[in-house]
Amino acid sequence: MAKISILYHHFPHYRAPVMRALAVSKKHQYEFYGCIDDYEGIRAFKGDDFVTINPISFNFDNKGKMDISGYEKAISNDYDAIIIIGNINMKGTWKAQKEASINGLKTLYWAHGWLKKENFIKAKIRNYYFNRADKILTYGFRAKDIAKSTGFNPSKIQVIWNSLDFTKQTEYFERYKDIERSDLRNNIGMPNNKIMLLTISRVTDICHYEWLIDAVAYLESSKNLDCEIWMIGEGPALNGLIELAKVKNVKLNCQGALYDEELIAQHLMSADMVVSPGKLGLTGMHALAYGTPVVTHGNFDLQMPEVEAVIEGQSGVFFKYGDPTDLANKISEFLPKISSYNSIRDICRNSLIGRFTPEDQARLIDEAIDEVLNESS
Repeated sequence: MAKISILYHHFPHYRAPVMRALAVSKKHQYEFYGCIDDYEGIRAFKGDDFVTINPISFNFDNKGKMDISGYEKAISNDYDAIIIIGNINMKGTWKAQKEASINGLKTLYWAHGWLKKENFIKAKIRNYYFNRADKILTYGFRAKDIAKSTGFNPSKIQVIWNSLDFTKQTEYFERYKDIERSDLRNNIGMPNNKIMLLTISRVTDICHYEWLIDAVAYLESSKNLDCEIWMIGEGPALNGLIELAKVKNVKLNCQGALYDEELIAQHLMSADMVVSPGKLGLTGMHALAYGTPVVTHGNFDLQMPEVEAVIEGQSGVFFKYGDPTDLANKISEFLPKISSYNSIRDICRNSLIGRFTPEDQARLIDEAIDEVLNESS
């Protein structure tokens, strides 16, 4: 059994399930290194009875760039391989990869990798950075396709997707799936006589929720559809959106930040759709796990890799970036799809199973380690 270190700047709380899945791997022994401090409002996973986090330092250099230090043990020859957070702008990752390689470790980067096509110079630098490692673990196939188009060897890339706590989400889904939607809505005070469009994220300008407000205003005035937005989350853009909704005469119900997963489950399962206008990351996976379809934009250069969880026309739909009218039209066109309540739920959840679960991620990471160590699967 090979011994593998995983080096991150900090492990976000949502990484805990895949870390636990790796911790019980029957193929390899994984140990984890990361800062245990929260970062930019994202709670760090500090470890538990199953996973120990060996602390390192995560800080900023004199130019304001993120950096890591104090990871010497992670790159030592006590390990056979190391998985490093693949952030090209974090100079410590360059150093860690180089020193780990010198110490005889196989090296892998865990990264978004390639989000969009870049100019020649940027593409060359990015490819040089990732070529230093033996394997790149990416969140989706689009990164692999873009890399291939720049001349990067696609065989060095293993797609491992992303995941949340699908086991816990499935537990809550099973608990509430046989309850009538009207009863679910009554339990949380959500109206039964409206199309409920839910958002769940930190509320920032990059979310472009103003497009959703404009879209709802159009749906009500031009298509005579009675809609309401339920917004879960807080953030600097919230007050401006409240004022805009008043001006547009759009019903915006702000729920504040929710951290109780069971309550979140009830909200997501009560909504008709989850709308994420500006970009779709973990929000999409969260919604789909509870059987709720997703609406987001189709400009994939401005998207997050998790958008690949959405199967257009089945588990969600894409609108034209920056076009609230098209957003409104896509919502109204998709409404008949959700009339079959149980069917749409199955479609949404099945778009995750086999790819976007902690067990799938752990299996794919094990396979990548097998490959770089030339071990049989």
